[in-house]
Amino acid sequence: SQKVSFENTPNPATLKFHLGQVVTDSGFECTNAQEAEKSPLATKIFGFPWTSSVFVGTDFITVTKQDWVDWAVLAQPLANLIQEHMSNQEPVV
Repeated sequence: SQKVSFENTPNPATLKFHLGQVVTDSGFECTNAQEAEKSPLATKIFGFPWTSSVFVGTDFITVTKQDWVDWAVLAQPLANLIQEHMSNQEPVV
């Protein structure tokens, strides 16, 4: 499986993670754990208290964090978690 990479977005609280494969044909946003239930990956990310929202796109997800944490600490561990999810072929949606 391809390595998950991430990049900044115009919003400094949001990072975009490239999944390396198409996971859905229509994107959707999850702003809380209830909305995230249709995505096992988003549900996993909402397990972190700093998650503000998750957008599941065709071949990427964007994660928006709360202000009290820094991407310098979160970005690579989160990429690793997403990578592991993809490598185990767990469903994204």
